[in-house]
Amino acid sequence: MKMAMARVRVAAMASAAALMSVSALPVHSAGGQTAEAKWPVYVNARFGYHACYPAALLKPAAVSPNGDGRRFTGAGGAVLSVWGSNNALGDTVASNAAADRERLGNGGEVTYSVVRPTWYVLSGTRNGQIFYLKSVFARDAFSTMELLYPANAGSTWTPVTSRLSRCFGVN
Repeated sequence: MKMAMARVRVAAMASAAALMSVSALPVHSAGGQTAEAKWPVYVNARFGYHACYPAALLKPAAVSPNGDGRRFTGAGGAVLSVWGSNNALGDTVASNAAADRERLGNGGEVTYSVVRPTWYVLSGTRNGQIFYLKSVFARDAFSTMELLYPANAGSTWTPVTSRLSRCFGVN
């Protein structure tokens, strides 16, 4: 009896782990829909970037009036914003990263920063929230995604953030 209960617990834990994983591989559900369908892709025609989002956690709002981006909102105050901006002032990736670092650090703290020749990532905390920003420079424009979520919801959003970062890019 104890051995059977232990097997049931192990099977339940394995099932829970499988459900919580954020995999890039399509997995077919009983309804024939793949797990990928639960991560729709938003494509911005004006700036040529694309971003996926977890449909179970974030709901799309209207596209911005000038067509540069979109917001996605979730329970508990989570917000994913994606946008593009022309590099009219001739900023470098480093100078744009510094401006975002200053903006995000105002009232908060940037705890992670990586700047490369064509992209940068900033992450940290502000007002009880975690922020994660990734910006890619291509075609004389910056395409940016910024995720904000409550600090106490890290167990949900940390794996989501990783996947968002991997699937965000410029076509």
